[in-house]
Amino acid sequence: MTAPAALSGREPQSPEGQEFARRFAEITNGWRIPGAGPDAFDLVGGLIPLVIVLQVPGVVVPHNQCTLQIAYWPDRAGAPLVSGEWGDDHLLEGQGQDEGDLLIGGVALSPTECAEKAAAWIEDQLHRPLVREDWTRKGKVIKSKWILDDTKTVIVSHHEISMSIGSLERRTTRLR
Repeated sequence: MTAPAALSGREPQSPEGQEFARRFAEITNGWRIPGAGPDAFDLVGGLIPLVIVLQVPGVVVPHNQCTLQIAYWPDRAGAPLVSGEWGDDHLLEGQGQDEGDLLIGGVALSPTECAEKAAAWIEDQLHRPLVREDWTRKGKVIKSKWILDDTKTVIVSHHEISMSIGSLERRTTRLR
């Protein structure tokens, strides 16, 4: 078994990881979300856990990334663990512990079922309302935040210089 050609990156090391990646690619192949087809995902298959990363479409952050990350691996007893989280260019910093993250463990699921739950979580995240808040001075963006509007969770931020935002003009743009 080999990793699906639609996911770019290194092939998973285990047959379970290969099955997970194959099913995940099949599901995302049917999506009609711009920038989120199977070729947009990066498969980090040479690691344990298997990690799948998507650069979030429509979120362009200078000097940083805004990603959705999925991890799949067996626990010590061999049962599957799946986590999903918003992230940046660092892998799995939150370990699925933040509100709204995906965390599956302690249940008997096949790799295919785990991939289906992981893909559903990412699809849900990609449909959440998203806004960008910019603070500007003389037309130049000094600071930006991308915020999930339903929970007011900041998923990524960027600032050119450190200063009080009270002296800056603020504008909010709905991205979706």
